[in-house]
Amino acid sequence: MVKVEHSTPLSGLGRDDNLMVRTLESISADDMLTLSIAQLTWRFDCSERTLNRFFHAHFGISARALRTEMRLQKGATLLRNPTATVIDVAKQCGYKQVGQFSAAFYRRFGMRPGQWRDTAATRSSATGAENPQKASWGKSPLGDILSPNVSLPREHETDDPRGR
Repeated sequence: MVKVEHSTPLSGLGRDDNLMVRTLESISADDMLTLSIAQLTWRFDCSERTLNRFFHAHFGISARALRTEMRLQKGATLLRNPTATVIDVAKQCGYKQVGQFSAAFYRRFGMRPGQWRDTAATRSSATGAENPQKASWGKSPLGDILSPNVSLPREHETDDPRGR
């Protein structure tokens, strides 16, 4: 389930705010990874513009950006397994084309998925971590919305909130 903070008012949305919050809370993280934006608007019974305004009010980014970030965070976590293939990870993250996953991953993390996997394996063996998926490499730019265990490796950290 996606956790919604209720501290930000949703004034100006023109929708039943409680219904929007309940709908968001009923959507699983897997739904956010796999459903298209059109399917999400159907689920929320609203336009794409209203959906984006709601997501901006709660998360500071659009529904599409949150969905992409969640997919890439999941991919980064899965790629900590040294035997993971990029093709399988891309599919598990909701990408139909491995090239789209690879390009988005590179834009977000500054390295190709295979490089990330190799760096994670090297880092976990150097630090003696038994489970590379549990290693913490820093804080996510979206804070507690996403997995706190996935972010840029320290040597690739940046002050840019977009991860560039």
